[in-house]
Amino acid sequence: MGHNSRFSAGATVTLIPAQGHGRRFLGRKRHLLAALADVIESGGASGKYTQGPRVAALEELMEERWHVAAAIAVNSGSSALRLACEALCLEAGREVLVPALTFISTAYAVSDAGLMPVFVDVDPQTLTMDPSAAQAAMTRKTSAMLPVHLHGQMADMSLCWIWPTPTASTSSRMPHRRMALRTPPPVALPGMRAAWGIWAVSP
Repeated sequence: MGHNSRFSAGATVTLIPAQGHGRRFLGRKRHLLAALADVIESGGASGKYTQGPRVAALEELMEERWHVAAAIAVNSGSSALRLACEALCLEAGREVLVPALTFISTAYAVSDAGLMPVFVDVDPQTLTMDPSAAQAAMTRKTSAMLPVHLHGQMADMSLCWIWPTPTASTSSRMPHRRMALRTPPPVALPGMRAAWGIWAVSP
C-alpha cells in the first residue's frame, strides 16, 4: 500500500515507506509510555536517571540469554563496537576486516580504536560479509574481523573458521537482532566479542 502519492511530470508516483517505524511506535505506545513514566518516577525518587535498575536488569537478561560472564550496556551501538575493538587489545595499526555494506560506525569504531578497517565485499544474496572475499583480503597484519548481521540477515559465521591461527578474535554487530535470534545458527560464538544494537521499533 502506498504511503502517499504526488504528481511528477504528469504521472502519479506512489511512495512506499522504507520502514514502518510509525506504525510500530503506535502499536507499542502504551507500553513505551508506561516504561518511560516508571523511569521518570523512579529517577525522581532516587535522583538517578542513568545506570539505574532498568539498565542492570537488561544486562542481567543478556548475560542469562547468551550465557556470558558479563554484558555491558552503553549509550549506542557505535560505543559498543569501539569497546569491543578496544577489548581485543591489539597492536595499533593492525587490520580488522569489515563488510563493505554497513553503517559508517562499523569502520569508525575500528579506526577510533587505533586499528585499520579493511573493507570486504559482501555476498549478493545476504548482503553480509562474503567468507571467500574475507579470506582473500587477509594479510599478515589482519588481526580480527567484524561481520555484521544486517536487515535481519545473519552473516555466515563460518567466517570464524577461516583464520590461519586460532588466536584471532571476532566481533559482530547485529542491529536487527530479533529476526536473527529466531534462526537456528548462532549469532555469536564462544570467545567472540559481540555488540547488539537495540531499537524500540525492532520488528
